[in-house]
Amino acid sequence: MSYSNERLISLFSGNNSTMTSATHLVQGFTQATIQSDEADSNLTLEGSNDDGFSASIVSWSALTEITVAGMYTLDTGYRWLRGRRASADTDGTASILMTK
Repeated sequence: MSYSNERLISLFSGNNSTMTSATHLVQGFTQATIQSDEADSNLTLEGSNDDGFSASIVSWSALTEITVAGMYTLDTGYRWLRGRRASADTDGTASILMTK
């Protein structure tokens, strides 16, 4: 049985009109690193511990705001993760590597 201790999450990839990324289940991971080249737009990462399976996620907390492109380490311990752009007309990318 093959088991991976890593998960690569692409929040945004290139130019699109999306301001909020998809929601990703990240519970159980102990380390998170984000790579962002979104230098022209603020990127806010939000986390939630709401159920998300039997009820919709309504409570989001801002984890961090990235204003300069680069690589950053994030705190873990939340169940769900999503990204939010300040502007829809950016062409930057943002990915998160989650590890156990």
